[in-house]
Amino acid sequence: MNKLFNIIKRLIVAFENIRISSKLIYFFLGLSLVPICIVGITSYLSFHEAVKQKIRIYALDNSAQIASNILAKQKEFQSISDLLLNNQSFLAAIHRLEAANPNDQAVKNEVGSCFGDYMIANRDVFGMIYISNNGRNYSAVKAKDYESDLLGYIENFQKTAYYKEVINSGGSVRWSHAIPLKASNFLMLARSIKSETVGEPIGIVAILIDEETIDKIINQAIYGQTEVSLDDAPYFSVIIDNDGKFVSSPYKDDIGKGIKQIIHNCKPLELLFNNRASASDYSSSENQGSYDSIVKGRPAFVTYKSIGLNKNIGGASGWHLVSFTYHSFLFGEVNAIGLMTLLIAFVAAVIAILISLSVSASISYPLNQVVATMSRAEKGDLTSRVSIHSRNELGVLSQSYNQMVEEISGLLVDAKCAIDAMLSRSTDLERSSDQSALSAKVVATAMGEITQGTLNQTRETEKSANQMSELAEQIETVVNHTSDVEQITSATKNQSVKAKNAVNGLKEKTSLTEDMTKEVIHTIGDLRKSTEEIRKVTDVITNLTEQTNLLGLNASIEAARAGEMGHGFAVVAEEINKLAQQSRDATKIINNILYTIEQKAILSAETIEKTHQALAEQIEAVDSAQTSFDEIIAAMDSAVKKIDNMNERIKKMNVLKEQTMQA
Repeated sequence: MNKLFNIIKRLIVAFENIRISSKLIYFFLGLSLVPICIVGITSYLSFHEAVKQKIRIYALDNSAQIASNILAKQKEFQSISDLLLNNQSFLAAIHRLEAANPNDQAVKNEVGSCFGDYMIANRDVFGMIYISNNGRNYSAVKAKDYESDLLGYIENFQKTAYYKEVINSGGSVRWSHAIPLKASNFLMLARSIKSETVGEPIGIVAILIDEETIDKIINQAIYGQTEVSLDDAPYFSVIIDNDGKFVSSPYKDDIGKGIKQIIHNCKPLELLFNNRASASDYSSSENQGSYDSIVKGRPAFVTYKSIGLNKNIGGASGWHLVSFTYHSFLFGEVNAIGLMTLLIAFVAAVIAILISLSVSASISYPLNQVVATMSRAEKGDLTSRVSIHSRNELGVLSQSYNQMVEEISGLLVDAKCAIDAMLSRSTDLERSSDQSALSAKVVATAMGEITQGTLNQTRETEKSANQMSELAEQIETVVNHTSDVEQITSATKNQSVKAKNAVNGLKEKTSLTEDMTKEVIHTIGDLRKSTEEIRKVTDVITNLTEQTNLLGLNASIEAARAGEMGHGFAVVAEEINKLAQQSRDATKIINNILYTIEQKAILSAETIEKTHQALAEQIEAVDSAQTSFDEIIAAMDSAVKKIDNMNERIKKMNVLKEQTMQA
């Protein structure tokens, strides 16, 4: 709310800052355009809604008339099927066809003759078919064209759900979807025929109607206008079934397709698609209605109405009439009126601008003249006058302004005379006051110099006393700090002496460690030499073992040659081989151990060598630290001597300070 209030406040402030001429233009524009726009928009919307309501009533009435014509035509075809099923000659011919030889063409011609009589009586019937449950050979066809194609269609037709529905319908009428054949589309009314003996269905009889027949009924207005092509037609009607597929349409390519392909919004039609329309009240709102949608990419008014919901009316065809009327046709005049309203508003806006410019010029020109004259007066030019001779408010304003300037000019002349008189009298007074001021100035100058000298002497004395006091305090502080420095220096010297002694001890221990390290390196060298000697001994043992093994092998061979006599010698040879093998294994273990000792001795030698290097670096660091401590102790001795000298000088300064303070 506060935000809205601030916005309104800013708009009001902005409007107040607009020039008067602009305000007049806005006022006249609003005064002329707002009523025209309100009346025009209201009229346009009211007329648009009124036209829409009347079109809805007319469209529903027209749909009802077309639906009535379709129902009459359906009833006409149903009557043909009733007459046909009640024709005993036809039924007898059907039963003879069922019992005859499949190749008996005479019986089929008899059935076709019956069909021909009814086709002559009603020229809207394109053909009639009897389809036997026994197949194509027991069926008969009579049509104006495509008889061979219809016979070929029978075999596939018997497999469809529609054929089964007709067979199981108990003789009721069933309408089919659109059936494409060659370049045409056909609709079929079919009923089942029962056997007189068994009472079971033996086949169906079907009446074929060209879809063009239905299309000419629902689109009679289009086909009656020879000068209008189908592409330019402002309206057209179609018939759809419960599945939403086209049964009849002036656009033949759409037949068999879903209506959702051409219309954007099908939601109002879903009540019809779901078989929820009312069968009791043919004119109920559930069976008819209208709404706006997009049809074939163009805005259109859609009207729908159910056809043949009652079994006694049209044989429960499940058809629904849907009519489309494009908005460009319906509201062409309304749009023209809206365009005319816009044109009138534009002309009124131009006239309002011209009038507002004329009125604003008649007001703003005098006002600008007054403003310019006042600006010159503000800068000091009181000779300019406003020359407006009209008798309106602006003329009165200009006369009042001119009179005000005259009076201000007179007041300024009087004020100038009074100021001149005051200036002449104040000149004499100024001369007397100048002489008095000169005498007083001389006296004041002398007194000021005396006072200033006394004050300067007093300030210098106080400044010297303050500086002596500060000097005394600083000397006391320096004495105290000097004592502290002397104590710290002595303590630092003592600590440096202790550190030097500790460094000497560290140096001795480091030297001892270096000697021990050298001895360990020498011992490891001896260990490696001993390891080499042992390795040579193990190599000799290994050679002896190989020879012993070879000797045992030879002994085994000789024992084998001696046979039973060399059995004991073979046992000895085997034991020799075992001993040789054990010696070989022991030699390998010893060699592995020696290798491990040798590797560890190498690692130890490397580690001790690194330690020896570190000790050498440590000795150098200790020597460097010892040298540094010697220098620190020498520096401390020098600092102590200088501090003693400084204390002596401070004591002398303190004595001089006391003497100065007493003076």
